[in-house]
Amino acid sequence: MVWQALIQKAQVHWPTIPWMEAWDWASTEYNSGVQTKMMGLLLGATIYCLWQERNKRFHDQHFGTPKKMIEDITNLIRDKLGTLSERDEMSESLRSRWNIS
Repeated sequence: MVWQALIQKAQVHWPTIPWMEAWDWASTEYNSGVQTKMMGLLLGATIYCLWQERNKRFHDQHFGTPKKMIEDITNLIRDKLGTLSERDEMSESLRSRWNIS
């Protein structure tokens, strides 16, 4: 649910492949500056937040919601994209999707 919501927001096609192959696929499929960085952020932030959620559940018995995780990942990506030096190269569509002014 979390991953599907995020790739829908990013408007990217992501094939059904093992996670170990995901980075290689993304780096060859999306190799145009800002788009590549957005894909890297999408993958990295998702893995990071899923791991955090796993640790909270395992160690603290704290169970977050998928909606909250999607919001957190979206905020991480938006904040990082907003600080990139290539902001001028971002399409209006990309800015709109991630609410970057």
